[in-house]
Parts: sequence; structure tokens; C-alpha cells
Amino acid sequence: MPDKLSHHALYVILLYKQRSFTEEVIKNHVAHLNELDRCGKLIICGIFTDAEGEIILVHASSRKEVKAIAESDPFVREGFESYDLITLQQACKGNNHLLEDKVTQHHSLCTARPSEVQLRRD
Repeated sequence: MPDKLSHHALYVILLYKQRSFTEEVIKNHVAHLNELDRCGKLIICGIFTDAEGEIILVHASSRKEVKAIAESDPFVREGFESYDLITLQQACKGNNHLLEDKVTQHHSLCTARPSEVQLRRD
């Protein structure tokens, strides 16, 4: 990933459909994604094929910024979808996949039952 990502947190925006889309709101949502891409915020986005919902992965300088990104999405702003925000700590070759900082925590997450693992969500 580009070096600029190391200076920003990564955030997952999970979108959940609340009602049927209109053609207009779909076009506005795509324009929103294109603007995020143009600004260098968008990492990847897509729909789930085996579950309900969508995912948008972005980088931002703060949780406040990513909340504003999510709430400016026409799907959310116009009530077509609700959302959850999750902060993602990137594990990569550059930080040895968090080995030095997170050995104990990572091991406990890997051995915990799913009901014991909690993600921070808004």
C-alpha cells in the first residue's frame, strides 16, 4: 500500500440496506465513491456476495473524519442504509504483522471464542 496510508488510520464502513434504492440515489452514491477515490481516501469498496451489506475501506486522519465520510454518503444521508464504523489496525510486512506489539493480544484473539471478541463500533 502507498506510504501515505501509514500516517492515517484505516476504517471499515459497513453499510446495511434499510429500503429499496432509487436510480438517482445509486448514481449519487457512485459519485460519492468516485470523489473519495479522487481525493485518495478510498482503498476498496464492494458488496458482499454471501451476506447482506456493503463495505467501504477508507483511510482518514480521525474517527470524526470517517464518520463525516459515512454520513455524507447519499445512501446514509437519505436513509437508504445504516452503517457501522470499525477501526482497523493494519498488519503488514512493514510492521511484521504486529508481532512485536501484539503477540499476547493477537494470541488471545485467535484463541477466543467469537462471542468473546468485540469490535469497536459506533
